[in-house]
Amino acid sequence: MEGEVVEEVLARARVQGFADAEFNLGNMYKEGRGCTQNYARAVEMYEKAARQGDSRAMNSLGALYLAGHGVPQSRLSTGG
Repeated sequence: MEGEVVEEVLARARVQGFADAEFNLGNMYKEGRGCTQNYARAVEMYEKAARQGDSRAMNSLGALYLAGHGVPQSRLSTGG
């Protein structure tokens, strides 16, 4: 049930391209709220929101790169 709700919200966010929704979905996947924790999906959602200029998503994405969660660890991708 929980996964179905997340997938429904995810489909709406993808279709409509709302950066705020994509950022919030990234948080859900990162923290495992309402779904199974999945860093790779969190990165995907944060990247979509960041491409639309969402600075919160950019910050969260940088933190995942720095920690190596869902992506290869990289200080270069964070600007560090």
